[in-house]
Order: sequence, then C-alpha cells, then structure tokens
Amino acid sequence: MDILLLSLYSLVAFINISSIQCERHIIRLMSKTCLMPTLALFYISTSKIFCITIVLALFFSWCGDILLIKAKKLRLYTGILCFLTAHILYVLMFIDLAAKFNILAFIFSTLLILSIECFLMSKLHTLNNYKFPIIIYGIAIGLLVIFSLQVFIWYRSIVSTLLVVGSISFFVSDSILIYFNTIKIMTKNALTIIMLSYVIAQACIVVGYVNI
Repeated sequence: MDILLLSLYSLVAFINISSIQCERHIIRLMSKTCLMPTLALFYISTSKIFCITIVLALFFSWCGDILLIKAKKLRLYTGILCFLTAHILYVLMFIDLAAKFNILAFIFSTLLILSIECFLMSKLHTLNNYKFPIIIYGIAIGLLVIFSLQVFIWYRSIVSTLLVVGSISFFVSDSILIYFNTIKIMTKNALTIIMLSYVIAQACIVVGYVNI
C-alpha cells in the first residue's frame, strides 16, 4: 500500500508538472489539489507512530495549494499564511526529532542562511509594505533548513539526509516563488521549477520522517 500511494503521488506530481508545460490549466488545478491528500494517505498508512504535527503541516499545505489557485489579494495572503503555518509545524517536528543541539552547526548554518537571504532580499524590487511579510517567511524557511541539519547531525543517516534535501527544496521553491511574484512575471519554466521542488520537498520530509 505504501509503495502504491507513493507511486500515485509521483504520478499526480508528474501530471501537474506536465500540465504546466502543456498549459492545461484545469488539469493542473485538479492535480494540485490531489497532491497533499495523497501524501497524507501515504503517511497515515505507513507510519507506525502517528504524529499530528506532520498531518497538520500537510493539511495547511493543502489549504495553501487551494487558496493560491486564484491569486486574489485575500486568498494570496491567506494561502501564504497557511504555508507559513506548515513550515512552522515542520520546524517544531525537527526540533522534537533532534534530541541534542549542536551549537557550532547552528551558528554556522544560521550565518549561511542569513547571508543567502540577505543576498536574495537585495535582488528583490518590492514595496516597503511587502518586505516585513517576506522577512517573516524567510525566517521560517531558514529555520526549516537549520533545524533539519540538526536532525541530520543527530542521526547521521541516509534517511535524515532526506529531511535536509526536503528543507532545501522548500527553500528553493519558496525563494523562486517570492522572486517571480515580486517582479509580477511568472514564466512557465519558473512555475515548473517551483512545483518540482515543492513536491520533492514534501515527499522527502514525509518519507524521511516515516523511516527515521
């Protein structure tokens, strides 16, 4: 059942990404709404220990997917808030997994993430009233990477590597999304990269958590 559901998730993701390139809007929207429920079913059927945090993270991600289908102002803000909530839940999950805290790794990774985010912020041409939400969101995805590294240091396994890959993929996906939204131009190839890194991020984190 677990392999079947993971294969189904991969198929839905493939259909979604293909529909972006083929400009099949309805198929893209339908497949997008099926991604998180499929991954949630995989988690529930596979996990030996039920974690409400990861289920809630997938739920808020699904809400974000639906709300961002039509980029109206209220839906846009609510959708971003849903994804922010999902990221915070994943961060809490990573904190719970890392039984021991590595201070040196935390300092190094924090400085690295801050440097990258400051560089990216310098490339954004955004109005001042948008900078604060972007900074808050940047902190959340930065913490996602930082604490996934803490989990990797604690476990030092291939499975824990998936959590780091997932977090970095989220960082890439959200960074590209923010950039192209601020310049008001969303290309087909940019959207493809965003969705590809997004589906990889979710799958790596869920699969990594199940098998850790």
